[in-house]
Amino acid sequence: MAAAAGQEPARHLDCHRSQQHPERLRRFFSEGALKSEDAGSTWFKIPVHPGFGFTYFSIDPLRSNIVYCNLDPVEEVRTLKSTDHGLTWKNISPDKTSGSQATPVAIHPRNSDILYTKANQLNKSTDQGKTWHLIEQPFQSINFILLNPFSPDTVYVFDGNRLYVSFDGAQTFQPTVLLRYEVWQARVPSKNKDTIYAAGWDVGGGAGGVLRTIDGGLNWDDFSSELPKASVWSIAASCNGDFLYAASDSGLFRYDFTTAVSEPENANVPQDFSLFQNHPNPFGRGSFLQRIPATTITYRLTNENALPVSLRIFNVAGQEVKHSDLGMQQAGSHEISWDGRDRLGYEVSGGIYIYRLHVGQKSISKKMLLIR
Repeated sequence: MAAAAGQEPARHLDCHRSQQHPERLRRFFSEGALKSEDAGSTWFKIPVHPGFGFTYFSIDPLRSNIVYCNLDPVEEVRTLKSTDHGLTWKNISPDKTSGSQATPVAIHPRNSDILYTKANQLNKSTDQGKTWHLIEQPFQSINFILLNPFSPDTVYVFDGNRLYVSFDGAQTFQPTVLLRYEVWQARVPSKNKDTIYAAGWDVGGGAGGVLRTIDGGLNWDDFSSELPKASVWSIAASCNGDFLYAASDSGLFRYDFTTAVSEPENANVPQDFSLFQNHPNPFGRGSFLQRIPATTITYRLTNENALPVSLRIFNVAGQEVKHSDLGMQQAGSHEISWDGRDRLGYEVSGGIYIYRLHVGQKSISKKMLLIR
């Protein structure tokens, strides 16, 4: 990490760059909004509703005259739309609008009629915000909505320190992934569809930092080793993917991927399928979290042709307690439940178990906890 010029602590800011007009930048302040049309050399004010807090701007990637603005007011979040580069605005908020914490509007990069916004819960529009559809998913506090630019129907919803992933345009969501940080922003660099960087602060009361996943969100590691200990409010990647920027309480920092030592990106993980963490976990009649005697194991296949699939469950001694042949399966999302019983139907004892999914000649394993 190298500190950028200037030592003034970075504020919570987000700059979006139009693909058609990269010289046009927008930036938000609690006291108003500014616009630049010369790559930031000069700035002038644009009208935004007074009396509102932080403002988030999103520029239509295909029609740069269209700008969306989410306002963070005292009582409720509002979504505005401009069709003249931000000179005039129209309220397009969903009907059921509540909450006091705004997030940027997420715009589909290939079909910009499709939008996602937060109005307490997740809402989706397929007509540039004329009408909205409420996504029936019990989110608690949506912090950020991310669409994968390589696969725009893949929607990431960061809900506090929980991550929800949908592979079908928010129709269904995979089991929750718990994160170390409460994430406020996330970015997918332009070079790898499965790599995501997320910024936030430590839910345990620590400073926070940057998280990284290289498998599409299943597993995350801390990418903050060279950052000062401070909460990271904003994160951005350069258009060519060579640089990652992190704005924190300690300043603005840049990571240069062109000079960094390369790492093998998940070379040992099969690329034909994904195995998710079982849910609930832990489970069992003695679980203080769920008190549910069964758990669900979800996986996603991406193979072109049907492959034989089986699931094996082992105890920590390596003894197989359950073997389920699931037959030939096509690409898509699948799930199987386990009620904590062995192949003969007897209840197994509580403890850690390993579940291993076999697809063709490849396999991948995860751990789960059964409480009696």
